[in-house]
Amino acid sequence: MEKEIFKATSNFLRRENLLRDTRGVSIEEQLGMFMV
Repeated sequence: MEKEIFKATSNFLRRENLLRDTRGVSIEEQLGMFMV
């Protein structure tokens, strides 16, 4: 996945409150783990 698409997806998930950062894991990390 291209970097711009990954960032746009992360921003969308954050903006729509579909995911949120936790104490130890950011939305970007959560999305990366999901994609693996």
